[in-house]
This record gives sequence, structure tokens and C-alpha cells, in this order.
Amino acid sequence: MSNTGTQDVQEVTGGETTTTTAEVPGGQEPQETKKKRKPGITFEKRMESFRSAVQIAMDDGPFRLAIAEFGFDTPRLTLGMEKLTKASGAEQEKRDKKAEFDAHCRKTAELRKKAHKTLIKCVSSTRLAYAEDVDKLEVLGLKGAIASSFADWKAQGERYYEKTLASEDIRADIAKYNVSPELLSRGRRELGEVIAANDLKMRAKGDAENATQLKHEAYRDALIWMRDFYRIVDIAFAKYPQFKEKVGIVVSQIKVRW
Repeated sequence: MSNTGTQDVQEVTGGETTTTTAEVPGGQEPQETKKKRKPGITFEKRMESFRSAVQIAMDDGPFRLAIAEFGFDTPRLTLGMEKLTKASGAEQEKRDKKAEFDAHCRKTAELRKKAHKTLIKCVSSTRLAYAEDVDKLEVLGLKGAIASSFADWKAQGERYYEKTLASEDIRADIAKYNVSPELLSRGRRELGEVIAANDLKMRAKGDAENATQLKHEAYRDALIWMRDFYRIVDIAFAKYPQFKEKVGIVVSQIKVRW
């Protein structure tokens, strides 16, 4: 929480911090800005602070009765705690899905490295076999360099293995350069494994993006509730600032702006 009359809640993403500023009397209107991440401020610490504040409001009889007069009764406090719990659960789900996606990325990269090595071995020897036959290289898709993008690499590999394995003459020609039918079959199998792994990776990416969106929605919902909570606390205890400190509002440094 801020020491300048506002409650700052931060969402850390990719090294940047999106700050939603919740108004308290004399403070600024709610707004969203971006600034560098403050050291030590994490999602877990922020949520722990919020949960602690709401739990104190629920357990402290006089505190609870005072804010109940402004609409924050026990059911509403319970609702707020549920929103915080939902946001924390959504954050964990986001992290789990991101970890799954990262694992799929690593697996796909490992398989592609292996398949690429086999493809390069086959292609290099095939180019030697047909060094003087440009038309044959064209048929096999080998006139240019091996593609770097996944889609083009996949298409090039599929074309090469399809054409070589379908032609007895081509297999005979490149066998003289140590490209056996077994090596070709292994290469096609490895390529298929990469394609399957990449499909899983893309599905995991979609799941991770969806989980991130759900987390943002749950977190923002919790922030809006906490903003209203702090506003009501500030109003309810305008004459008793020591009660504000129970939920983390640093009264001694609040600046009133006229």
C-alpha cells in the first residue's frame, strides 16, 4: 500500500509493473500506469497483505460493525475474501500452464534438433549425389538452403522424405552416398515426432494464454473490491485513524490534497 493517500496494487508481467491506484480521500483517482517493478513487491506479498486486511476486518468486532454501516457487512467481506482466493488460484493456474508450455517448448526443441541433424545428413549426401542434376534437386526441394522457420522446415522435410522414399531410383542413387532407406525412414519418423510435439506445444500455448487472461480478470476483480474496501475504511474511521492502521493504511504519512 502507498504512503501518499492511495492504495497501489501491482500486476507484474514481463519485467514491467502495471499499477492500479485505488482512491482514498484526498488521493488520486483510479488510474493505470506502467513503471519499473519495485524490488520486494510480489503478487504473493500483495495478496497476503490484502487477505490480512480483510481477515482483520472480519475478526475485529468494532471494526466490522463500523464498516458494516457503509455496506461492508460480513457477507460482503466474505465475498471479498473469495475474490482474493480466486485471484490467487488463477495465478497458480497461470503459472502451472506456463510451466507446461515451457516444458513442451523444450521437448519440441530437443526433438527438432535431433530431426534436423538427420535431415542435414541426408540432404548433404543427396546434394552430392545430384550435384550435376538441378532438375532432381528441384524435385526434392533442395535447390535452396534448409529453411529456418518451422513451417518451411517442416514442409521441406516432408517433401524430401516423401519423394526419396517413393522413388526406388532416387534411393538407389543416394544409397551410394551412405543414405540408406533405414536412415530415410528414421528421418521421416523423427520429423513426425517433431510435428506432433509442436502441435502439443501450440495447444499448451493456447491454454497458457487463456489461463493468463483468466488470472488478469480475477485479479482485477479483486483489486476493484479492495479499492472500495479501503475507501470505506478511510471514511468509516475518519475520526479514528488508528483503526486504519490495522489494515495497513499508514496514517501518519497520508497527504490530504485540497
